[in-house]
Amino acid sequence: MKLLPSANESPDSNRGGGQKQKIMKKLIALIILTVITVTGCSSTKGTASSLQKESEGLVFEYTAMTRGTYKNVVVTPYQITTSQDADKKNSVTKQLVAEEWKKLYEAYKSIKDVKTIGDIQAPTKKHQYDGALAASLTIKMANQVYSSPTFDHGNPPAEIKALTDEIVTLSDLNKTK
Repeated sequence: MKLLPSANESPDSNRGGGQKQKIMKKLIALIILTVITVTGCSSTKGTASSLQKESEGLVFEYTAMTRGTYKNVVVTPYQITTSQDADKKNSVTKQLVAEEWKKLYEAYKSIKDVKTIGDIQAPTKKHQYDGALAASLTIKMANQVYSSPTFDHGNPPAEIKALTDEIVTLSDLNKTK
């Protein structure tokens, strides 16, 4: 590669080569930038996906019911199943994308001590006189199962509100049959 003109060449005779060098430098910079961008984006996707693999034994189950009404949502790292009947004949299952699971997992991690969710208090008690569906949240991980006390559907205790709201949002519970 020739960078400087020889003694026989004038600096003006090399202008075309200088132009080529500028284009090559820009092209190389563009290629490097593209490789960095692609590598960065794929590692972000890999992180969320690895979170799903890491939390594979984790299951969230939300149930809300009263006389004649039954709603159930079961969430794993890869899918969410919504049932609006006790027989679960009309269940709807959809795949979770990594970002949806990440939001659920972050909401789960916001619970200070999952082992104590059985001791939390419901903010209202309308479910005791059929003023609201009686709801509960169950968290299963490894060989452990943690269940909340019954609370009003739509008004979960503050300690589990973020997770419960995220489950209901991602589910098909609010869609009509």
